[in-house]
Amino acid sequence: MSATQQMFAGKSVLMTGTTGFVGKCLLEKMLRDVPDLHKVFILIRPKKNVQPQQRAVAEISTSPIFNRLRSEIDNFEEYFQSKVVAMAGDITQDDMGLGPADLARVHAEVHYIMNCAANVDFNERIDGAMTTNCRGPMRMLAIANRCTNLLAYVHVSTAYVNCNRPNKSLIPEELPQCAADGEQVLAEITQLSPPQLEARSAELLQKEGYPNTYTFTKAMGEKLLCKHHGRIPVGIVRPSIIGAAWKEPEPGWVDTVSAGGALFLAGGLGLMQVQAGKASLVGDQIPVDLVVNTIIAAAAEVARRGEGFFKIYQSGSSTVNPVRWTATAKAVKKYWRQRPSTKSDVPVGYRMVNNPVWYQVVHMTQVTLPSMAFSVYARLSSSASIKRRAATMKKVLSRTRVLSETFYHFVNNEWFFANDNTKAMEQRMTPQDKELFMCSPDIVDWEIYFDDFQWGLQRWVLKEDVVPSQHRKDALQLARLKGSKGGWLFSDVAFALNYAHKRAGAGANASSDEVIRAVLGSKVVQEAAQQAGPGGADKAAALVQEMAAALSGPSVRLMAWLLAKVNRRLFTKLLVDTSGFETLKKLPPSAPVVLLPTHKSYLDFLLVSWVLFVFDARLPHIAAGDNFLNVALVASLFRWSGAFFIPRSVAGGSLMSAVLSEYTRQLLHRNQWVEFFLEGSRSRTGRIVPPKTGLLGMVVDAWKAKPELDMYVVPVSISYDKCPESSAHVQELLGGAKKKESMSALVSTAPRALRRSFGAAQLLLGAPIALSAAALHASKEGAGEGEALSTSSGAGMVKWLAEKVVQDQLRQQAVSPSALVASVLLAKRGGAGAEQVAVTGKQITEEVSLLRKAVAGWGGHVLDGGMIGQDVRGGVMLLQDFVSVAGMGKGGKVRDDTTVTWASGSAVEAMSLHYFAAPLLPFAARDASLFLSLLRLSPSAPHSAPLAQVMAGAAVVRGWLDSEVLYSRPADPTTDCQKTVQRLRREGLLAVEGEGPEAKLTLLPSGLSRCHHVVSLFRPLVEAHWALAAQVGLVVGG
Repeated sequence: MSATQQMFAGKSVLMTGTTGFVGKCLLEKMLRDVPDLHKVFILIRPKKNVQPQQRAVAEISTSPIFNRLRSEIDNFEEYFQSKVVAMAGDITQDDMGLGPADLARVHAEVHYIMNCAANVDFNERIDGAMTTNCRGPMRMLAIANRCTNLLAYVHVSTAYVNCNRPNKSLIPEELPQCAADGEQVLAEITQLSPPQLEARSAELLQKEGYPNTYTFTKAMGEKLLCKHHGRIPVGIVRPSIIGAAWKEPEPGWVDTVSAGGALFLAGGLGLMQVQAGKASLVGDQIPVDLVVNTIIAAAAEVARRGEGFFKIYQSGSSTVNPVRWTATAKAVKKYWRQRPSTKSDVPVGYRMVNNPVWYQVVHMTQVTLPSMAFSVYARLSSSASIKRRAATMKKVLSRTRVLSETFYHFVNNEWFFANDNTKAMEQRMTPQDKELFMCSPDIVDWEIYFDDFQWGLQRWVLKEDVVPSQHRKDALQLARLKGSKGGWLFSDVAFALNYAHKRAGAGANASSDEVIRAVLGSKVVQEAAQQAGPGGADKAAALVQEMAAALSGPSVRLMAWLLAKVNRRLFTKLLVDTSGFETLKKLPPSAPVVLLPTHKSYLDFLLVSWVLFVFDARLPHIAAGDNFLNVALVASLFRWSGAFFIPRSVAGGSLMSAVLSEYTRQLLHRNQWVEFFLEGSRSRTGRIVPPKTGLLGMVVDAWKAKPELDMYVVPVSISYDKCPESSAHVQELLGGAKKKESMSALVSTAPRALRRSFGAAQLLLGAPIALSAAALHASKEGAGEGEALSTSSGAGMVKWLAEKVVQDQLRQQAVSPSALVASVLLAKRGGAGAEQVAVTGKQITEEVSLLRKAVAGWGGHVLDGGMIGQDVRGGVMLLQDFVSVAGMGKGGKVRDDTTVTWASGSAVEAMSLHYFAAPLLPFAARDASLFLSLLRLSPSAPHSAPLAQVMAGAAVVRGWLDSEVLYSRPADPTTDCQKTVQRLRREGLLAVEGEGPEAKLTLLPSGLSRCHHVVSLFRPLVEAHWALAAQVGLVVGG
């Protein structure tokens, strides 16, 4: 338990504003990361005939913001009710509208008060704004004074209480500068009529320099709290413009349209084409989860400081990691043009115009005149729908004009909010607290954040079916890194020249000649050469000369330039895990690193090296098959780019084995990075190939020979929308001969490949695994009772490490849109023969939508997933080599009446679809195990069987899948099946009736689609093994 968590252990919190954006996020964070909190008392406006607790459960606990907690806690609803106590209350009334019993309980039990309630309407009449933003905090202060155990009162204000200061001011964490007295204003406004209130409000705002009643009344509220807090320890948290979550509970979470979100949404829907503002100014924005962390951390610090303490904590980015409005405008256009909303057909053209006169001209020509023209057309038209659309457009334009005017003051001025108090508070936090309750936005990547923000608006506000952006994995398009457009400075040539010298220069890599001499001079190789008989030394020299890499700066530059061209032609996007590469660069400079990518294509090792080049990381020595030596020019380029060549199989105890083992050891002991494929050869099925551990064993031996030099193994998962060799792999599986590597084959196939698009590709890194830690894990798992931990650090360590790498590779594998579409087509397959299976675009869209949600529930992600229509279109387009498509719309759009047809009796088409659907297998395995067991016990509807029997069968299937198909580390199948049943029950796909031995499991109608899909993926594998087992049984029995 961290220091901050300890401050809340056994304590209770009174929280207001929990139906609002900040308050809801604060409640979720407290329930998730402060588990020993006793109670959270929340205020809810009373509703006739509905108890407050019922409202809290129905309206708050059901919010998607708690999805993460639901996935982590088996009985979330029970947990919520055990922690959260809802009370009928109203912040506009004395004692916050609490009844006598509730008020007494608050006075006796509350230790912390977190006041997030506010009236955020910028144009609220001053009496209403003062009631919430001034009287509200003072009413809460009155309650605080009567709380016998109060430790801290945290009030959430806004950084813009100082927006009356001059443009470009540095704003300290001090009280606002305004002459008005809050108590006098409160007393005065009670005596004024509505017209007088409007006049007095305008007078006060003009005199004090505030643009609206919200910022003015929040300033008054702060001054009143400071004046009257007395012995009560108070902290004021001042966030700037609050936006969607950066990381928690999930990137992009937002369920309200306010502040920056209003600009994003209005611009993204094409409703706001132009805004009067200075795009070059800094717009201070802050993710809501960082604000929430600051509130919690401030509460703990204020409590530690004790009676009478008062401090202001500003939460913003302008002095830490500033972002300009121009970045916002670019983000709006980029995101919504790629993922247009189904709720608007207006093109996105959002931009800011600095000059007021030019703004009026642009607004008139682009907005006002087209609107007027459409209104005239609507009046002349007899169409009721056109008239309604014109009326709606008039309302929308009026609202966007108000929105533009509301934000005018904030996008035409900039302030820099000092955060000295917040920074000092974070510096005093323990390392664990800094991770749990990070306050500073210094490492926020705004491009990624804005992408997440807009995805959240589209997903949670517009409620459109859009999968998370690939930025969920902190991925970037490399197009913007490699400078693919523009003149000389941003050309691929400049890219190669500007980068290569950083890692190909002197001292960056071990000398080839030096390594060769060390290998030949080693005792291991010399002894193996003697055992090889006469001429053994010459054979060893020939082997290592043929094997060794010879990294060359010019060749690396040439390959970087060439691959920039090739990648752009082959892939629409190349997405990478930027945080993973940054983690790699932070490893100790002397630490050897072993990269272990998945292997489906010859491009795999080229992609890894090229991305390392882009991220300014070390280039690896790559184990390549000696078949490339048949292609002289390619072999030379590969060798100069870091490849060393090894045969497909190496017999233990042979001279080659000794040379390869020693060569690997010399590289690693010279702090080099090494890359090889644990699978050995390319997967022809689209699935992970069983790991071959020979070279990994050599790595472990090298570490054991020099354990003080810790080494790291890094799993790498490479995913393709469409693997460039997919057609060749299918042909080989059906008995076709593998084409040998040759220059003629390369010349004949390369031009055809470069004329095609293979969709997106993705490269994700797993967490580095230190071999010292791997040895400890393997020893703990392998050692029996009474054995020393070191006894299983040899072969057992290699086995553990291989299984761990495969597990991490599978976890990071992306599910491509083509895999989703292929799965839907497979689920519709018929019987034997050349029967044609036709699936409509509507069916595909509906079922892909369900599968995307299933993938998210399984913990996976869709490769470059976007809007459902984009995913379906992309998936169908990439499958057109072996399916027939009729009735596509403009631009390849898959309409409801589009028909996709394939021959279920065709081995090529069936095998191709299974190849594409393969990435779904590791994610669907848990569900498939359960459904296969259930269908075996109850093949006819309604599918229902004793729970114990289903679980037993599912455990057997899951264990077999782990060991024979997925090659991942075997989990406890029984526990795994229990968790799967619980998850499917939460999703409403299964029901369990009864308890104990009498319990029965039933597949609900809502689960039929999921069951059909996953079973169709796995049934051929299961049936093939059953058939093989039966044949083996006949042979053995005979």
